[in-house]
Amino acid sequence: GQGRVFLQNALADSLFGQRSGDGAAPVTSPPPALTRFDGRPVERERWPPLRALAGEPVAGDELVFESSQGRRVPVIAGAVPIRDGAGALIGAVAVFQDVSHRFELDR
Repeated sequence: GQGRVFLQNALADSLFGQRSGDGAAPVTSPPPALTRFDGRPVERERWPPLRALAGEPVAGDELVFESSQGRRVPVIAGAVPIRDGAGALIGAVAVFQDVSHRFELDR
């Protein structure tokens, strides 16, 4: 699957380095500065937005983004397919929740 980002919030702007108002960015693979909590890279076929674009709902995927400033941002990711009235897959919605506060509390 492949799609385009039409709208994203300020957290996504900072994580992906592109503002949603800059045009419809393609969703073809995970950003290079993305890993799992244990440091393993995220494989293209396991990237939540692409999984949702293939029709698979995703919940609770634990990921870490590294910003261009070197800040590591732990997130919980989820994504769901969007279907029309006939059940045809027409898009997806992905959500990334910053969970940095959880790690700060654990310290």
